[in-house]
Amino acid sequence: VVLIDADFRKPRVHELFGLPADEPGLAAAVDGDADIFAVVKPTPVEQLSVVPCGPRPDAPAELLSSPRFAELLKVLRGRFDFVIVDTP
Repeated sequence: VVLIDADFRKPRVHELFGLPADEPGLAAAVDGDADIFAVVKPTPVEQLSVVPCGPRPDAPAELLSSPRFAELLKVLRGRFDFVIVDTP
């Protein structure tokens, strides 16, 4: 299972799992600044990974509606049994 933090306005998934907020995350992967699998982080919960938001982007709506976001979801669906997207 992978949990994606797509709440770009008030991201919190990183807090729940004790991850730093300033490391690249979903926003960087959608922008093309980071590889999607580089931002997938393991958690202490067995078989659960997370993709934190990372630093908040300036135009969150544009990122979520971009073809690159849809492509990233497709890639994650090919690797994980379940893809959960946390949104506002």
